[in-house]
Amino acid sequence: MVMDLGGHGNRDPIHLYCSYEGERGRYVALSHRWIDLGNFCTYQCNVDGRYQEMSINNLPKKFQDAITVTQRLGIQFLWIDSIFIIRRHDGCRECGGSSDWDIERDKMEDCFGSAYLTIAATSITHRQDDEGVLVRQSYAHWAKDQNAAGPYSDSVAIDDIQRDVEGADLNNRGWVLQERALSHRTIHFTLTQAY
Repeated sequence: MVMDLGGHGNRDPIHLYCSYEGERGRYVALSHRWIDLGNFCTYQCNVDGRYQEMSINNLPKKFQDAITVTQRLGIQFLWIDSIFIIRRHDGCRECGGSSDWDIERDKMEDCFGSAYLTIAATSITHRQDDEGVLVRQSYAHWAKDQNAAGPYSDSVAIDDIQRDVEGADLNNRGWVLQERALSHRTIHFTLTQAY
């Protein structure tokens, strides 16, 4: 199951799409930390409606940003584990407590290993309620000086992959080690830049 973002002039609303066996196509996967996702998860009681339409405005900012990046790359499909794995909805009479987690967790290798690209939500610190991946903080520091040719400005390098990627909250999670190892291409969206 993936999110169909439309494309090629398709005006259909964004919705869940379940591929048939043997069907192939490009998709982007999102690597992110599951935290307080509640209403953004898929349950037996809401999956049918999501096959018809999913409101982008009701999704967390990190999911909205992943949709934006995927669309700008010209790719029609997006896979987000916390949306596409039907979770147990405790206390819901309609769902009956059913879940496909036990089946789907064993397919994570295929999901990340077959993705055209993985977007890593590396910038998210979980210090705010709804953080996105396309937010940047300015770490550039400018030094002004003067030489014989006149005044000039120079900036300090902002590249620090150790701080921005390796030291990020996301990469301290056990599941993410598997996602990073299996993904063929990953774009890390950090607070300073994309790597």
